[in-house]
Amino acid sequence: MQIEKSTLQCLLETCDFPPYLPEVWKSDQFHMSRYLQCDDSGTPEALSIVLRAPRNSKIINLALRVRISDLSAAALLATAKEETNFSILTRWHRLSAAHRAHPAALLQLVFEQRVDSYLQWLNHLRREVMELETATGMTRPGWGRPLSEAQKTFFADWHNLLRQQHAVSVELCHCETVMRYMIKLGEFCSATLCQMEKLRSEIGGVGTEKASYAAVKGRIEFYKAKIEFARDKLDEMMKRIQAQIQVSFSLVAQKDSERNLLVALNSAKVAQLAARDSETMKSITVITLIFLPASLVTSIWQANVFNIQGDANWRVYTGTCVGITGIVLFIWNAYRYMRAKVRARSEAFDDSDIFSKGMNKDRNSIPTRDLEHLFKP
Repeated sequence: MQIEKSTLQCLLETCDFPPYLPEVWKSDQFHMSRYLQCDDSGTPEALSIVLRAPRNSKIINLALRVRISDLSAAALLATAKEETNFSILTRWHRLSAAHRAHPAALLQLVFEQRVDSYLQWLNHLRREVMELETATGMTRPGWGRPLSEAQKTFFADWHNLLRQQHAVSVELCHCETVMRYMIKLGEFCSATLCQMEKLRSEIGGVGTEKASYAAVKGRIEFYKAKIEFARDKLDEMMKRIQAQIQVSFSLVAQKDSERNLLVALNSAKVAQLAARDSETMKSITVITLIFLPASLVTSIWQANVFNIQGDANWRVYTGTCVGITGIVLFIWNAYRYMRAKVRARSEAFDDSDIFSKGMNKDRNSIPTRDLEHLFKP
């Protein structure tokens, strides 16, 4: 049934519901409160209960006003889903006449419906946690759930596995908030039931029938126990999914380490090959330095720049080649020696500079009063 805003406002004023009721129902947060109305003499007249119990889009809004003198009640129940309203009405028709006679019976039914809905949600999350444990193989034989081929293919990708684990973890965190609310709602229902009896005694009225009171009280306590045990199971599931996430990240990190190790080994092989090429080039350079002066002398000798006759020709040629080759090798070794000396001096200067900066930093970090204490005679 749908009603206009003006009609709803008129209905709320006629039933004398609390003025903050529309504001509560517009909110997307959990809510439960009691509102005691008294007459001009201060005598309790009515007790109003305002309740909002959302679960994603399946919201239940309840406004219940109980007149203390005769326990007559006016209730306004609004649900976002028709199936939720049908579930509550079905539970109401299953109650006995004595049970329905108590004004808190509707509050009890809303509490029961929310508990059953949240327990179904928790069971669905438990199945997802078991599927993740089966996909990672981190569960004892016989504890997991059978996976379809599509699920095995999906979870074989580590990106899909980690995303699913985080999604389940986030939903479990939301479920934990809901469970805390439901435990508070159970306490709220019990306190409301006791307050009704207490207010009846204060105005000198007769309390409700014991059978009716016991039926409502017993159902509330039963569902309170169910939700408390479910909270313990939820804590276990949150620890299990966190352990799964940590182990999955460890396995991914291990695979990355193995991949990095292979890259390092390949880099080492490349470095060895480069070192061999460097040694080869160095050998070619040395051979070139040995034979290049002789080639230069040969070119000059063939140009007939010098005219030397007899046996002195080859002797002068050999001596010139040996001398020039020796000079070239000497210059090359001297250059290498100077370069090594300059490099060593530069490295020593860098190390001393870093050390001096560190010492200055440590010296500046010492408070002045500590220095004065150290050097005080």
